[in-house]
Amino acid sequence: YVLRIHEWLDRNGQPPGVIIPIVVYHGEHVWDEPTSLRDKVQAEDDLLDFVPDMRVILVDLNLLKSAFLPDFPELEARVRALQISRSPELPFEALVDLFKLLQNWGKIHSQQDTLNDIMIYLCSVFDAPNLEQLELAFHTGQLPGSEKQMPNCLEALFARGVEQGLEEGLERGLLAGRIRALQQVLNQPTMTPRELASKSLTELQAQAAELASLLNLDPQ
Repeated sequence: YVLRIHEWLDRNGQPPGVIIPIVVYHGEHVWDEPTSLRDKVQAEDDLLDFVPDMRVILVDLNLLKSAFLPDFPELEARVRALQISRSPELPFEALVDLFKLLQNWGKIHSQQDTLNDIMIYLCSVFDAPNLEQLELAFHTGQLPGSEKQMPNCLEALFARGVEQGLEEGLERGLLAGRIRALQQVLNQPTMTPRELASKSLTELQAQAAELASLLNLDPQ
């Protein structure tokens, strides 16, 4: 992948940049692959001594402890969600601790974005019978007196899609965000920004309406 980045930059007329390779490993078994990229570089025999021995930074999520991330609550929350997903059954106490972490985080807007992403991920990992436990863990992790409601997966996807659209500041952006969100809900291939940009406003409106009809939703 490191070599592909250089190839992509060259192909698109971009100047070469510094690449710091990081592997975030989330497997079930111990990492047993080399972390050196030296053997990945094809070079003539006379140049082998000049090939740098660049190594990737390995982050094994199974070994990472939350105490390692005391100053990065958003990153810690996302790492915890990945760790939870490896559990054969939904771990209630771990979920409560995760939601408590987000509840105590002061950046409300970023907190909601992170919560939406985590909900989408956990809903895709665990089956529907676990959703009741997921909601119970969410409410258990809230501060006393909090009336905050847990976003369901569909609401979280729409929130993320609409936000992407607002950032673009155009109706096209709103439609593109809605289309991508609906495609994720329907487990359809998600269109790339370039594919969406190639469509007219009328085509985007028609596609959004068609996708919404598959879920019996209001096209708007």
